[in-house]
Amino acid sequence: DSLNPDTDSTHKMLEAVVNFRIGRNYLDTEESGDGEKHLEMALKVLLPPRWIEQLEQAKKLLSDEATKNTKEATAILLPLDIDITHSPTYQYIPETIDCLNQSGILWTRRGEIKRALLLLEMAHRLFLMVKQQLEKNETNEDNAPDVHKILDDLNMHTLFFLAQVHGALGNQVESAACCHQTLYMQYASNSYDP
Repeated sequence: DSLNPDTDSTHKMLEAVVNFRIGRNYLDTEESGDGEKHLEMALKVLLPPRWIEQLEQAKKLLSDEATKNTKEATAILLPLDIDITHSPTYQYIPETIDCLNQSGILWTRRGEIKRALLLLEMAHRLFLMVKQQLEKNETNEDNAPDVHKILDDLNMHTLFFLAQVHGALGNQVESAACCHQTLYMQYASNSYDP
């Protein structure tokens, strides 16, 4: 089994999911340092390689006081498109999106708003790409509505946090657009109670 690359890949993915769940548990118990460590380990496996590189670049740029507020630091916030065939395994997309959301929330709490923005934008971009791909390949599978509901619920959280982050950065139009999308999704899913 150890010579089979598929088995090794599956084990790495499962380990990443466990790291995500442990990291989320640490965040829920307000142990943010340990939570960050486990979320980062999870993202290094769950995310496409180009996005991992982008997160590393952003980490360096945004931790350097000299470049923290420069155009170079802002430019890194533009998420990269990825080829959906190289995206994370569909089975672990919800965990990947939630891991990005939780990481974004963590960095928001720490006042690292631009870093949080990058993580949340990645979560939203991944949602859009996967949703589009699922709709293209839609079959009459019984679990398709469940997958869509799970992804939509996660995206509502992403948009909610994006609205806050954009507001903190002074991007009022983007913040309002995220609020609008969140409310619309809540209404469409019948989870909105006026």
